[in-house]
Amino acid sequence: MRRAPACSREAFVNGMADVAAVVAALLDRRQVPAARELAQLLSPTASPALGSLGLRVRRHALSHFFGKGGRVDHVLDAVIDEAASLYEALDAVGDAAGALGEGDEEPAGLGGRLCGFHRLPVHVLDGDFDRVRSALTRDGQSGAP
Repeated sequence: MRRAPACSREAFVNGMADVAAVVAALLDRRQVPAARELAQLLSPTASPALGSLGLRVRRHALSHFFGKGGRVDHVLDAVIDEAASLYEALDAVGDAAGALGEGDEEPAGLGGRLCGFHRLPVHVLDGDFDRVRSALTRDGQSGAP
Protein backbone atom coordinates (compact mmCIF):
# COMPACT_ATOMS: atom_id res chain seq x y z
CA MET A 1 0.00 0.00 0.00
CA ARG A 2 1.37 3.40 -1.01
CA ARG A 3 1.52 6.12 1.62
CA ALA A 4 0.37 9.64 0.90
CA PRO A 5 3.14 12.23 0.73
CA ALA A 6 3.90 13.96 4.03
CA CYS A 7 2.64 17.32 2.72
CA SER A 8 -0.69 15.69 1.80
CA ARG A 9 -1.07 14.15 5.27
CA GLU A 10 -0.09 17.46 6.84
CA ALA A 11 -2.72 19.36 4.84
CA PHE A 12 -5.37 16.80 5.83
CA VAL A 13 -4.47 17.03 9.53
CA ASN A 14 -4.33 20.84 9.37
CA GLY A 15 -7.81 20.88 7.82
CA MET A 16 -9.10 18.60 10.54
CA ALA A 17 -7.46 20.81 13.18
CA ASP A 18 -9.18 23.87 11.70
CA VAL A 19 -12.56 22.14 11.96
CA ALA A 20 -11.76 21.29 15.59
CA ALA A 21 -10.77 24.93 16.21
CA VAL A 22 -14.19 26.07 14.97
CA VAL A 23 -15.84 23.53 17.31
CA ALA A 24 -13.78 24.90 20.21
CA ALA A 25 -14.61 28.52 19.31
CA LEU A 26 -18.32 27.74 19.26
CA LEU A 27 -18.11 25.94 22.60
CA ASP A 28 -16.17 28.87 24.10
CA ARG A 29 -19.08 31.10 23.07
CA ARG A 30 -21.58 28.64 24.52
CA GLN A 31 -22.96 27.83 21.07
CA VAL A 32 -23.88 24.35 19.93
CA PRO A 33 -21.39 23.02 17.37
CA ALA A 34 -23.93 21.03 15.36
CA ALA A 35 -22.74 19.52 12.08
CA ARG A 36 -25.10 21.54 9.91
CA GLU A 37 -23.97 24.86 11.42
CA LEU A 38 -20.32 23.81 11.21
CA ALA A 39 -20.74 22.95 7.53
CA GLN A 40 -22.23 26.41 6.90
CA LEU A 41 -19.42 28.12 8.80
CA LEU A 42 -16.80 26.17 6.88
CA SER A 43 -18.28 26.72 3.44
CA PRO A 44 -16.11 28.72 1.02
CA THR A 45 -18.44 31.74 1.29
CA ALA A 46 -18.50 31.95 5.09
CA SER A 47 -15.32 33.91 5.79
CA PRO A 48 -17.18 36.80 7.50
CA ALA A 49 -18.89 34.36 9.87
CA LEU A 50 -15.55 32.78 10.81
CA GLY A 51 -14.10 36.25 11.30
CA SER A 52 -16.81 36.98 13.86
CA LEU A 53 -15.50 33.98 15.80
CA GLY A 54 -12.01 35.44 15.65
CA LEU A 55 -10.73 32.58 13.51
CA ARG A 56 -8.67 32.36 10.38
CA VAL A 57 -8.71 28.93 8.81
CA ARG A 58 -6.42 27.53 6.17
CA ARG A 59 -8.76 27.25 3.18
CA HIS A 60 -6.34 25.01 1.30
CA ALA A 61 -6.14 22.61 4.25
CA LEU A 62 -9.93 22.59 4.67
CA SER A 63 -10.37 21.94 0.97
CA HIS A 64 -7.88 19.09 1.17
CA PHE A 65 -9.57 17.62 4.28
CA PHE A 66 -13.02 17.63 2.68
CA GLY A 67 -11.67 16.63 -0.73
CA LYS A 68 -10.06 13.50 0.70
CA GLY A 69 -13.30 12.40 2.36
CA GLY A 70 -13.00 14.16 5.71
CA ARG A 71 -16.33 15.22 7.18
CA VAL A 72 -17.46 17.53 9.94
CA ASP A 73 -19.05 14.62 11.77
CA HIS A 74 -15.69 12.79 11.82
CA VAL A 75 -14.27 15.67 13.86
CA LEU A 76 -17.37 15.83 16.06
CA ASP A 77 -17.09 12.09 16.70
CA ALA A 78 -13.45 12.52 17.74
CA VAL A 79 -14.30 15.43 20.07
CA ILE A 80 -17.20 13.51 21.63
CA ASP A 81 -15.09 10.37 22.06
CA GLU A 82 -12.41 12.41 23.82
CA ALA A 83 -15.00 14.09 26.05
CA ALA A 84 -16.46 10.69 26.96
CA SER A 85 -13.00 9.34 27.83
CA LEU A 86 -12.26 12.38 29.98
CA TYR A 87 -15.63 12.12 31.70
CA GLU A 88 -15.05 8.45 32.51
CA ALA A 89 -11.53 9.13 33.80
CA LEU A 90 -12.64 12.05 35.99
CA ASP A 91 -15.63 10.08 37.24
CA ALA A 92 -13.29 7.23 38.20
CA VAL A 93 -11.09 9.67 40.11
CA GLY A 94 -14.21 10.92 41.91
CA ASP A 95 -15.23 7.36 42.78
CA ALA A 96 -11.76 6.71 44.16
CA ALA A 97 -11.89 9.92 46.21
CA GLY A 98 -15.26 8.92 47.63
CA ALA A 99 -13.85 5.52 48.60
CA LEU A 100 -11.02 7.32 50.40
CA GLY A 101 -13.51 9.48 52.29
CA GLU A 102 -12.56 12.71 50.56
CA GLY A 103 -16.17 13.55 49.68
CA ASP A 104 -16.88 16.05 46.91
CA GLU A 105 -13.44 17.61 47.06
CA GLU A 106 -10.74 16.85 44.57
CA PRO A 107 -8.40 14.12 45.77
CA ALA A 108 -5.37 15.32 47.68
CA GLY A 109 -2.26 15.58 45.59
CA LEU A 110 -4.01 16.61 42.37
CA GLY A 111 -3.67 20.29 43.24
CA GLY A 112 -6.86 21.46 41.56
CA ARG A 113 -5.94 19.99 38.19
CA LEU A 114 -9.47 18.66 37.70
CA CYS A 115 -10.77 22.20 37.15
CA GLY A 116 -13.57 21.81 39.67
CA PHE A 117 -15.14 18.89 37.77
CA HIS A 118 -16.47 17.27 40.94
CA ARG A 119 -18.03 20.52 42.16
CA LEU A 120 -20.25 20.82 39.06
CA PRO A 121 -23.94 20.14 39.62
CA VAL A 122 -25.05 16.63 38.72
CA HIS A 123 -27.47 16.33 35.81
CA VAL A 124 -29.52 13.33 34.71
CA LEU A 125 -27.90 13.47 31.24
CA ASP A 126 -24.31 13.50 32.54
CA GLY A 127 -22.31 10.96 30.61
CA ASP A 128 -24.97 10.46 27.91
CA PHE A 129 -22.62 10.97 24.99
CA ASP A 130 -24.82 8.98 22.61
CA ARG A 131 -27.43 11.70 23.04
CA VAL A 132 -24.81 14.38 22.42
CA ARG A 133 -23.63 12.58 19.29
CA SER A 134 -27.19 12.24 18.01
CA ALA A 135 -27.96 15.91 18.64
CA LEU A 136 -24.77 17.23 17.02
CA THR A 137 -24.59 14.96 14.01
CA ARG A 138 -28.33 14.69 13.31
CA ASP A 139 -28.15 10.90 13.57
CA GLY A 140 -25.31 10.69 11.11
CA GLN A 141 -26.59 13.33 8.68
CA SER A 142 -23.65 15.66 8.91
CA GLY A 143 -24.47 18.16 6.23
CA ALA A 144 -20.72 18.34 5.81
CA PRO A 145 -19.29 20.06 2.76
